Amino acid sequence: MSVINDIDVQALQDTTAAVRASPQLGQATFSVNGSWQGGCRLTAQTGALTQRGERDDTPPLGVDVRVRADADGG
Repeated sequence: MSVINDIDVQALQDTTAAVRASPQLGQATFSVNGSWQGGCRLTAQTGALTQRGERDDTPPLGVDVRVRADADGG
């Protein structure tokens, strides 16, 4: 198994080949859950992934990604 930048290259190649053979496998919907904090402030986090009609609420790679943006850079 070859790993480059924490990516299993063979798994990536296998996934690419599977999507080429069945393009519907590559169709996915990502969601983001946001909470308006007022003014120019929004707190957002990743939501569910839906692929092939199946919903997956597991955070990607087991990590819950949260983003906060403030107009004042805070």
